Amino acid sequence: MLDRPLPIAQPPYVSVIAAATCGAGSEAFLAHWNALATQYQVAAEVMVVEPGQRNAALRAARGEFVLCTQTNVRFSNELFAFLAARRLVKGRLYRIDCYQGDWLHAREGSFRLTADGWRANAADDITPPDSGIHFGEGWFPPEGDGEVFRWMAGAGEVNLRAGRPGAALELELEPGPGAGALPQTLHVVDPEGTMVAEFAIAERTTVRLWLPEDTRAFRLVAEDGGLPLLDDLRILDVRCFRCEWARPAGEQGTLRDWGAMRPTLVRQLAGGARLRMLRTIGWLRAAGSNIFGLGIEYWGEGWHRLEESGTEKFHWAAGDAELVVRIGAEQQDLCLVVEPGPSLSGLPFELVVRLEDGPVIGAAKVKGVTPLRIPLPLAPGSVAKLLLAPDREGKALPGDTRMLNFRVLACACRKSATAALPMKLPRQWISSVTGERSVGIDWETRLAGAQAQRREIGRPAFLHVNACDFVLMDRERWLDLRGYPETGELPEHRDALLCYSAYFAGAEEEVLRLPLRMTRAEGDYTPAPLDEELVWLITQMRRLHTPVILNVEGWDRGD
Repeated sequence: MLDRPLPIAQPPYVSVIAAATCGAGSEAFLAHWNALATQYQVAAEVMVVEPGQRNAALRAARGEFVLCTQTNVRFSNELFAFLAARRLVKGRLYRIDCYQGDWLHAREGSFRLTADGWRANAADDITPPDSGIHFGEGWFPPEGDGEVFRWMAGAGEVNLRAGRPGAALELELEPGPGAGALPQTLHVVDPEGTMVAEFAIAERTTVRLWLPEDTRAFRLVAEDGGLPLLDDLRILDVRCFRCEWARPAGEQGTLRDWGAMRPTLVRQLAGGARLRMLRTIGWLRAAGSNIFGLGIEYWGEGWHRLEESGTEKFHWAAGDAELVVRIGAEQQDLCLVVEPGPSLSGLPFELVVRLEDGPVIGAAKVKGVTPLRIPLPLAPGSVAKLLLAPDREGKALPGDTRMLNFRVLACACRKSATAALPMKLPRQWISSVTGERSVGIDWETRLAGAQAQRREIGRPAFLHVNACDFVLMDRERWLDLRGYPETGELPEHRDALLCYSAYFAGAEEEVLRLPLRMTRAEGDYTPAPLDEELVWLITQMRRLHTPVILNVEGWDRGD
């Protein structure tokens, strides 16, 4: 054992036990540690030992806290400043991410890093290679034979290399075995920690999420997740198959010919609205192959499916029919061709347009086939969800479960005819479920025989046991655990067993974050996955809520 304590007051604050690794010079590690410990006045003793001598060093350690590591790692200046501030808390298990060349070894797995420090996407991933979307904490590496997906645990961080004004992300996801009772509510949380949107998933669900224009990151949080598997230590709350920028749904008008528009125009003429026929023609021509034209990002709840009658296309609407509109470089008007429906007995009504959870922003009278132009007092570049509803409640129809209050034959945004003073709106996050289909795995059925054991486990912690040569605890905790388990396991597997034993002995895990970091010397090292026997042993700890301590009494005396 090589012992090079600094000239410090006794006892030291930290004892550092560094296992010598092949090709990593002990002198270089000591020089690095002692130089920074002197610079930041960290009261420490350092012991470099052979890997099998760590427990002997633990018995000799004098520090209030003990850090076990390896000689092939280096620590950031910020970590030394943290230690010098004496902010360590007894009863905690401190871990840290490990950087190795352009690789990051994190809790969720090992990831190659981009030049600017993002977790790089794989060649075959849930987002296109050039999307600028990167997945941070809470996301596991992509997997899947055929269809690729990523698992998410707890809170998944999504980082955006460059925001897109009023852009929308489309995610396709389904509940995993970690999800609680279905439907599972997922929250969208902004970087300040505010819940800005939410949606529920019970099946494989497609969600569109519109972001404020300067958004660079958000988290997707499964607050009711955290349930365990018996043969996998990971927490698998949500499975995501796709996360990419959505294409705007509205499209340029198809320039319908006179024959296609004739039935609509005949009804309008019969209703005596001759003076507004030119406007109706313009609005119909501005509609896309559906009925929605430019500026209409999405139509959701409140709308029935697209129908065709002869040459006409239309959507029936009930009430509070959702529209997400995108305002271009100039203010816009909402332009529609609307007609009363049978639930309103075909009688005139007033169409009311309001912001979701907000004020009424416009209203217009509908009598027969009516072209409407409703100014939108929304700032250029903004995206907003509107709700369209009649001014009175319609009646149910015999033999039809639908409420058919009115139908829309054309809907688009056009440059405003009369500029209105834009409303001051808060930063808006808008989410809408746009599709659902059956899940790929019915976890309730698959796990039916394991429910008793899962209830015993509850909602377990998922500890950082991936390639992290950094275990820091108070000296008393090390002694209570009788040091490292003396087994034939790989070193990283002994670390995993020790960490879970420490946790179930009462040590709360804390992962130190950037800029507190550890860097491993570059090489061919690849973390070894935990084997089935070790996973089984840790699962028993989870079931019994008790540590597994393999070393016999007297280990501290060298017996």
